Amino acid sequence: MAVLVSVAVILGTLLTGDLVRNLLVNPKLRDDSLIKKILLDSILALELCASSFEIGVIFQNYGMVAWTFCVFFSTFYQLSRWRGLAMPSTNTHLLDCVLGSKSLMEGLIRNVVLVLVGLLAHRYITTIWNLELSLFHKGRSLETSSGICVSPWEGVPILHSFASEFIGTCFLGIVIQLILENPTLANNDPKYSIVIISSIVTVAVHAALRISGGLFNPVLATALFGGCLGHTKMEHFFIYWVGSTLGALFGMYFYPSLKKKIYPQAAKDKSA
Repeated sequence: MAVLVSVAVILGTLLTGDLVRNLLVNPKLRDDSLIKKILLDSILALELCASSFEIGVIFQNYGMVAWTFCVFFSTFYQLSRWRGLAMPSTNTHLLDCVLGSKSLMEGLIRNVVLVLVGLLAHRYITTIWNLELSLFHKGRSLETSSGICVSPWEGVPILHSFASEFIGTCFLGIVIQLILENPTLANNDPKYSIVIISSIVTVAVHAALRISGGLFNPVLATALFGGCLGHTKMEHFFIYWVGSTLGALFGMYFYPSLKKKIYPQAAKDKSA
């Protein structure tokens, strides 16, 4: 079955990335080495973007149910195996710069690397597609090429798509942090939190799917749909970069006050 080929491509990409990441635990590279951080960023970006391209194949040929399972699995995997690492999104490094935990230069360098690797992920996945191991891979390289691919949301009003990415990114930024810092869940098996977060992310992506795709990540959006027809470069930037980035910033700004209201006892214990 062709779906087994797609599953093998996804698992092969993720497992290879996992293996290389483990090899990067090298005593010669200090934990705070920028080179090591860039290498880890690159691997995560490749894993995310390449697997997302293949999940698109599953969606196109096997429908919503199979796609939903893949989104849940992908999120569960990321939360389980990428723990302690910076998520491959420009928002991650931007927020760190705003909070002062990362220099502006480091944030800029790492974001540039993320975008470049995200774009290179298309070259990686098309190399596999060109082998035509599956009937669904035939012609896929051309269909997803810049200037030929067509955005599925070309008929959606720009402001609607912008609002979708803004609200979704803001919502997930706040809710995920609330779950991670929930006093009850913190004392239980981490897998409970991972399952809950994976479910919420899947629902959020599903809710925004027909409006903007529910990408909530500028790197992923540019890797998958940058250069596609239906949106100009400025429209793409406005929806997926400005929308998602502002959503992340708003979420960061409002989270502390929401946390105090939702977890008042935890706030009291911290100030005591």
